[in-house]
Amino acid sequence: MSRPAWSGVIEGFYGRPWTQAQRFELLDRLGAAGLNAYVYCPKDDLEHRARWRDPYDDAALERLGRVVGRAAAREVRFVYGIAPGLDVRYGEPDEVERLAAKLRQLLDLGCRDVAILFDDIRGELAPADRRRFGSLAAAQAHVTCEVWGRLDAERLLFCPTEYCGNMAGDVAGSAYLRELGRALPAEADVFWTGPDIVSERIEPAGVQELAEVLGRPPVIWDNLFANDYDVRRVHLGPFAGRPLALRDHVRGILLNPNCEHPANAVALETFARYLAAEGEWDPRAAYLDALRGWLPAWRTHGPAIDEDDLRAFGDCFYLPGQSGPDAAAWWADLLHLLEQPPAAWGPAEERFEAAAQRLTEFQEKVTALADRELLHAVYRPLWELKEELLVLQDVVRWRRAAPAGASYRDWRTRAPIYRGALVTRLRGLLTRAPDGGLTVTRRAAAPGGEGS
Repeated sequence: MSRPAWSGVIEGFYGRPWTQAQRFELLDRLGAAGLNAYVYCPKDDLEHRARWRDPYDDAALERLGRVVGRAAAREVRFVYGIAPGLDVRYGEPDEVERLAAKLRQLLDLGCRDVAILFDDIRGELAPADRRRFGSLAAAQAHVTCEVWGRLDAERLLFCPTEYCGNMAGDVAGSAYLRELGRALPAEADVFWTGPDIVSERIEPAGVQELAEVLGRPPVIWDNLFANDYDVRRVHLGPFAGRPLALRDHVRGILLNPNCEHPANAVALETFARYLAAEGEWDPRAAYLDALRGWLPAWRTHGPAIDEDDLRAFGDCFYLPGQSGPDAAAWWADLLHLLEQPPAAWGPAEERFEAAAQRLTEFQEKVTALADRELLHAVYRPLWELKEELLVLQDVVRWRRAAPAGASYRDWRTRAPIYRGALVTRLRGLLTRAPDGGLTVTRRAAAPGGEGS
């Protein structure tokens, strides 16, 4: 098996961009792990997306130049990405020159690779562009080819508007993707996130089908650890759901990870191990090793956090739709306690109580972390978990002596404080069926009304 040409990290999420110090730390980590690329395209850098036409000022160029220099020193390719798709006028020559001029600013800093991104846009052409190009693919390929021809750069990455299987529908039948494959520069590598925007699994067969359509293997923009679509989440589990054989069918894999930089240690470590693995790949074993390596970062000014604490916590915030074994075990015990009469509980009560106690005590230990950035990276989801567990511990104890038909009431669950936010009520309006469909569950009170 070969190592992909691109391996590293994309700073491509929505939300507060990473700090300069965090980027330096990331580049040091990438270099030490043998990963070779960092793509700069934070959605909330205004000059990357919303104000893509505006040149960077001297102060911003100085900051970016330092990142470019740090990347070069660590033998990591710095890729500058620009996203003009919100309002670009594809047929106007001035727009092409503005794009090229912006990219030349980065090339002048020593950047050698660029990315042109058309993700997360409406995908509708203005009437003049529709008359000239006929299709979105033709318009985007025209701009990309024109800009690429004006640059003295080495590598080009391109993100299509249809960037996953569900967006494309029938990938083999996607006229958009097929036209892009014919019209883009031969040097362009094309991003793809897999069957979904966030793909729990990416298989070689699906990638091979796409490669036939594009006329080139894709670069996986991997959103496995991304959490900008739900700020209540953080993903601390291992790089998983990608067989080793995938490496032979892609041009590269680049992680777009948690927005919270300090939360990505396990993701990066296990990803690097996946790329270097030979023979068998065991994500769980890599995860446990990575947790042990991460443990020194969890030094506190109070009671110590140990390996069992960290594993119990990480298993609660594992991967999208998936808990680690520790969390899956206490979840099964909790369901048993809530669904069965106390006479049938057996040892499940003791096991759940011990697991919940460890996690609530872990939350208290975390408040004394020496690394305050790490604290703030995990504090919100951990606090929410602790609050729910405290209520559930009381519910389980209450059920032992509760009369038939009674409902649990406690000061912690007082409306409108407990689960009273508008978003919580919105989530309660739809129930997900086993097949993934959504059905209306009830009519809720209007915002600000009873129960808000």
